[in-house]
Amino acid sequence: MAEIERARTAEDLRRDAILEAVAFAAERFLLVADWRQAAEEVLARLGIAAGASRAYVFENITDALGRPGTQLVSEWAAPGVAPQIDDPAFRSTTWVDAGLARWADAMERGESIAGPVRSFPASEWPILEAQNIRSLAAFPVFVGRAWWGLVGLDDCTTDRRWTNNEIDALRAAAGVLGAAVHRRRSEDQLRRADERYRDLVEHIPAVVYVEAPDGNPHDFYISPQVERVFGYSPHTWTWTPGFWRSHVHPDDLDRVTREDDHSNETKADYSVEYRLRTADGRWAWVRDEAAFLAQPDGPGFWQGFLLDITERREAQERLIEAEEKFRTIVEQNQAIFYTQAIDPETGISRTDYIAPGNTDLIGYTAEEVLADPDLWWKIIHPEDRARVLDADRQSNVRAAGEHFSDEYRVQRKDGRIVWVQDEARLVRIGDGPPSWQGFLLEITERKESQERLAEALDREREATRRLRSLDEMKNTFLQAVSHDLRTPLAAILGLAITLERTDVQLEEGVPHDLARRIAVNARKLDRLVTNLLDLDRLGRGIVEPILHTTDVGALVRRALSESDLLAASHVETEIGEVVLPIDGAKVERIIENLLANTARHTPTGTRVWVRVHRVPEGALIIVEDDGPGVSPELREPIFQPFLQGPDAPQHSPGVGIGLALVRRFAELHGGRAWVEDREGGGASFRVLLPFPSDR
Repeated sequence: MAEIERARTAEDLRRDAILEAVAFAAERFLLVADWRQAAEEVLARLGIAAGASRAYVFENITDALGRPGTQLVSEWAAPGVAPQIDDPAFRSTTWVDAGLARWADAMERGESIAGPVRSFPASEWPILEAQNIRSLAAFPVFVGRAWWGLVGLDDCTTDRRWTNNEIDALRAAAGVLGAAVHRRRSEDQLRRADERYRDLVEHIPAVVYVEAPDGNPHDFYISPQVERVFGYSPHTWTWTPGFWRSHVHPDDLDRVTREDDHSNETKADYSVEYRLRTADGRWAWVRDEAAFLAQPDGPGFWQGFLLDITERREAQERLIEAEEKFRTIVEQNQAIFYTQAIDPETGISRTDYIAPGNTDLIGYTAEEVLADPDLWWKIIHPEDRARVLDADRQSNVRAAGEHFSDEYRVQRKDGRIVWVQDEARLVRIGDGPPSWQGFLLEITERKESQERLAEALDREREATRRLRSLDEMKNTFLQAVSHDLRTPLAAILGLAITLERTDVQLEEGVPHDLARRIAVNARKLDRLVTNLLDLDRLGRGIVEPILHTTDVGALVRRALSESDLLAASHVETEIGEVVLPIDGAKVERIIENLLANTARHTPTGTRVWVRVHRVPEGALIIVEDDGPGVSPELREPIFQPFLQGPDAPQHSPGVGIGLALVRRFAELHGGRAWVEDREGGGASFRVLLPFPSDR
């Protein structure tokens, strides 16, 4: 018996050492930009903890012929042991050539390879024994749902059989590596998306800018085109105090300032045209448009563009100077130039002249347009028609000299939809009634560029949100590693050292209390590792419930009697008999995690109610408390892995996976889990396990 106890103690110590190495791996992988930077150090800790001769990582590859294979990425070897990385045969090979096709099939299914070499098929002995391997343990690494590679350990000294505890701990190490690889891939994808967005923004013809409401230059961005269009460097534009307003034409400054102040106050879209002094001293007309984008977790920002419209403005001024010169110009222009009279009965403008130039824009000939004076408003897109006609009516009642400017869609004769910019001025010739002189210019390409820009900005915001989510998940997981793994390990080590010392005389009963505390901390570690492994298995869809007809009420009573999680709380029970097919182990985990969540997030002495009721749908398990409760906006997020509420205790932050497992185990039974307010205050966590007919 003494030898068995010593063996069990050695096994426990090795498992604890491996778990500590797993915790070290999680911490190192999350702190470095590339997991490869920490791979050799992590493998050394893992190999030493497991008492192995080698520790290594292989990544899946495809050779030139398209055959699946693997290559050695990183390796640690104990002193006196020849590393595999020095052998060209092990650096890169196909599974078939290596004689290990069985391994690839097993690992793709999520299975590990572990045991003495002589327990493997005889065909695999030569390649393994050529490296003096007498026993090994290899575990698949999954990135998301895809098999990425493996983590392995070699023993070159003994024909050891790996224990279940060692295998579970080492499988957790493979899961940590998979998370690190997945994080690096996600960061690479986000970086490439950001580069594509910047490339798009910096190559469109407009000058794009992003500005904070308070005008802080640290939050301001302007695209490099500003130097090509206006002659100023982005740094000069951004960091010179009052630069923009000091370069607006004095005759336009009051108008532009009023529009700017109004938009900043109301957050309404900003759209204005004005003159701007360029670096070479000339005045350029600018179309400045911006929209305010609110952010749920910040003050928001302005996003807009500057477009040099000098040529267009000069063309408009020439149109007013002389009608004959206007006719000469417009009939050779890419725009459609027109005049319209105001119908006194309907108040709508009717076309009475169209230049015989570029009528290809709408697909109708000048004769067809003049034959139907109302064709203009008939071909306006139905979604824009009411808005444009209303603007037309309002502008028609104003005095001569009024300017009309709008952008809308029209339907060509062939059915194609195009965007046009409609610019016109109301003029009076002699004693006759006022009429409109203007032009239609196709701006479809510009509109599509704006839409692409908006889509790129949306992708950037989504990428930013995902980065923030990953960063928050990283911080949460680091807290869990530093506390939920290291704290119990430190307690176990300290208590074990106390029991080990021969120079300390312990009072009667103290050794038993120390052993009890060691067991409590060991159970904490076991629960954490089990939760992590279950979350990984559930995420990969490889868990199936093992159903047995069970009294749910009796199972809940037993779980309560064996649990020490609510020792400091006042617990009341109301447990009825409900018999149905369930996976008893999974339901016990539901109860355990609900109790642990209540103990962690409620003050000492909180009253707790545990109930089991038979409802028409099945068995309803309820764990309620009169604590602070759960705010409505957190009732769904707290069931997500690694996410916790803002009131999570700082002294014992937890990993944030308990409630995630509650929901997933409930869904595994075809049921559901949720939280609502308890009548009288507090939280009411509920789990429904349905009868078979309801699944």
